[in-house]
Amino acid sequence: MKQYLVIDIGGTAFKYALMDAEANFIEKGEIPAVHAKDAEPFFEAMATIVPQYKDRIEGIALSMPGRLDREKGYAYTSGALGYLSNTDVKGEFEKRFGITTFIENDGKAACLAEMWKGNLKDVRDGVVLILGTGIGGGIMLNRQLWRGWNGAAGEFSVLTTDFHPATLAAGWWANINGTPSGLVHPYAKAMNLPVEEVNGKIFFQALHKGNDKAKAIFDTFVENAVTAIYDLQCVLDVQKYCIGGGISAQDILIDSIRQGVDAYYEKYQHMIPMCKPEVDRCQFNNDANLIGALKNFFDLSEAA
Repeated sequence: MKQYLVIDIGGTAFKYALMDAEANFIEKGEIPAVHAKDAEPFFEAMATIVPQYKDRIEGIALSMPGRLDREKGYAYTSGALGYLSNTDVKGEFEKRFGITTFIENDGKAACLAEMWKGNLKDVRDGVVLILGTGIGGGIMLNRQLWRGWNGAAGEFSVLTTDFHPATLAAGWWANINGTPSGLVHPYAKAMNLPVEEVNGKIFFQALHKGNDKAKAIFDTFVENAVTAIYDLQCVLDVQKYCIGGGISAQDILIDSIRQGVDAYYEKYQHMIPMCKPEVDRCQFNNDANLIGALKNFFDLSEAA
């Protein structure tokens, strides 16, 4: 049975797994993310993971943030991990560890996972929206992941959902209650609590108990998500949107976004030419990037 080492390089943790060709997990682990001025501490951290699997694997599949050239394995940007920007990630891994390596953007990896074995498996056109530190994801058109001219398609954080002529960034989706911190931070401020004492669990507990301030913040969050979906639908006209990220485990979130889309289309159905899309949650949550990175490895291996 062929096995593969798959690593999800995130801003909080580096998650890794030994997987087989059907994306079954054989082993899992994680180490704290490295934050440094240059890439060397990162590769030192990788050296604590890779050697223990080196003699058992066919290759290494990586998921990471940033604008990437997946075929060359080059990272032009790297999100919160700035030390990997302008780095030949594939080349460095292969030089240091002597194992075939392929990389994929984390949001696009999540989309690949849903396309391969998840809730986009039987869909022709769809979008994955990952609500995390930022808003990433992927666009699937005609069963192909759409990457765009520079490989940056699907960077939804900077989608403008509230236009501010004075400062464009103020209207970016990620900056106006589009991410989980867009729930937690305003709630902490509204309740006069230190932000470090408030998390998603506390917020949703307050919401379920009927807290008016939590409800108002949540309604804004949902409204922004519905606006983004509508704007994307005007251009893409896809069948389904899948919502991911840890926050997507909350039924009230998925239900509210779905109801918001329904209400918008019901109100303006005589004016909107696009069909109403389905709204669903992603099948895979914390494992999506690992599963999608493995699929990317197979796709590039076959193309080589």
